[in-house]
Amino acid sequence: MKTILFILSIMLSSLCISNTHAQTECTEANIIVPETYVYNTKNPKDFKLTLTNIKNTKLMIFDRFGNRLFECNIDANYMKEHIDEAGNKTRTYTTGWDGIYKEEPLAAGMYSYFVEGNCLEGNRIKKSGMFRLFNMTASWNSSKP
Repeated sequence: MKTILFILSIMLSSLCISNTHAQTECTEANIIVPETYVYNTKNPKDFKLTLTNIKNTKLMIFDRFGNRLFECNIDANYMKEHIDEAGNKTRTYTTGWDGIYKEEPLAAGMYSYFVEGNCLEGNRIKKSGMFRLFNMTASWNSSKP
């Protein structure tokens, strides 16, 4: 694990220079994965990651039996990038997983993910875990009380 040192120099109108610095480590905390995902046909939204100081990312989603349901490589062409006050690049990719496998919405339940990418300073980072999928299709389509 590498530590990045950011140094910010500010020149004020009085020609005084002020320096500040912050150290950040590239860890699993740089990859934010939703804990839940709600699939519904009325208001479709994709399952998306938020990445800070990470590039060239791969996302895979698996069912409880280990079958790979989704895989994508996320590059800069699919990212919305924001830079915070500390200079960290936070990226949310603009396309994601839609909760569909083989043209059918998946059943509600627990699913696992695996994410790997490169920190901006070059080292590889990996994160895996579980999330809960809620399928609201039955509720939205039900016309009977």
